[in-house]
Amino acid sequence: EENGRTLLHFAARYGYNDIARTLLKHGAAVDARAVDGWTPLHMAARNGHVDIARTLLKRRAAVDAYNQNGATPLYIAAQRGHVNIVRTL
Repeated sequence: EENGRTLLHFAARYGYNDIARTLLKHGAAVDARAVDGWTPLHMAARNGHVDIARTLLKRRAAVDAYNQNGATPLYIAAQRGHVNIVRTL
């Protein structure tokens, strides 16, 4: 863990969907929060990883989760110009 980030956070950040699915299958918390309030869905949204966002949403990830700055995954995706993530969310 780095600042409360889990392996699922890192899989979501770097686009490792197979690893994310495996972690979730073995009990990883879909809405794990880092110290700054970021969830794996925030990470996927920030980096434009649509497949991971879909994987997390299938596991009922909280779309309306706020980070410490009050930003949701949707807001972050829109801010970064990730239209496919915006549509998915």
